[in-house]
Amino acid sequence: MCEWGYRTPAVRVWNYWNRDEAYPLALKGPAAASIAMAKAGAGEALFAVNDFSGKGGEVRVRPDAKALGLKPGWRAFDFEQPGEAEVPSDGGEVAVQVKPYDFRVVLLKGGK
Repeated sequence: MCEWGYRTPAVRVWNYWNRDEAYPLALKGPAAASIAMAKAGAGEALFAVNDFSGKGGEVRVRPDAKALGLKPGWRAFDFEQPGEAEVPSDGGEVAVQVKPYDFRVVLLKGGK
C-alpha cells in the first residue's frame, strides 16, 4: 500500500473508526474493519477490509464513487495478486471473500 501512495500527500485516507467525517465505504457481512484511500485526480481508490468476526466469509463493500473520485464504470481488482485479477462487483458493490482474522486489499479504477 505504501508503494501505491499511502502516507503521501497525494493520497487521502479514511479510517472506518473516524466519526468526524463521512466514511466512503458501506460494508455488509461479517464483522469487519476497513480503511479507504483515494489518489487525488487519478481516478483510483484502494481499500482494505479485515475480518474480526473469526468466521470469515463474504463482505459486500459499496464504495461512494463520488467521494473516492471514481468515474462510473469503475472496476475492482485484487491488489495482492499479480496482473489484474478482477474481483466480482455488481451494481456498485464489490464482493470480497475474507478468511477468519485475515484481510484483503482491493483496487478500484477505471470508468469513463
